[in-house]
Amino acid sequence: DKEKDLATLKSFIDEWKNYGRVPFNKKNINVKYNTILDAILKKLGVSKQESELMKYGDKLKKLANADNDRALLNERTFIRRKIDESLSEIRQLENNLLFFSNTSGDNPLVKDVVKNIDRHKETLVTWKAKLKNLNILQHNLNKEEIQTEEETDSSEDD
Repeated sequence: DKEKDLATLKSFIDEWKNYGRVPFNKKNINVKYNTILDAILKKLGVSKQESELMKYGDKLKKLANADNDRALLNERTFIRRKIDESLSEIRQLENNLLFFSNTSGDNPLVKDVVKNIDRHKETLVTWKAKLKNLNILQHNLNKEEIQTEEETDSSEDD
């Protein structure tokens, strides 16, 4: 059952995250972990984007629990920069493709550029989804903060 397997995998991921950060001199452990995790997710039929968003959800949980507005702001800036880089790369590749307007579609160079454009578009969709998830998290945190302030104000009025 795919759902059951994903739930088990998520609990394993949570357990891995609870161990804390992997030291820099042992970063190959993290690389192996992510490679194995990607292979398992692929075997379960989870797309690369879904896999990325699942991993990103864990990062968002950490950011939410850290109660650090600066970290959220840094994350937003990082994602926006990645979106801008992806858009710029797509524009550049599409512009390069115009130079090949007279060549056939089965030209290896043209195929490579088209494949590259598609890959960057997929990446762009993932970054936009991450930004959307971050926006939702920030909205919920702001909402909780307002509710807490209102509850505090109403209890002081009593």
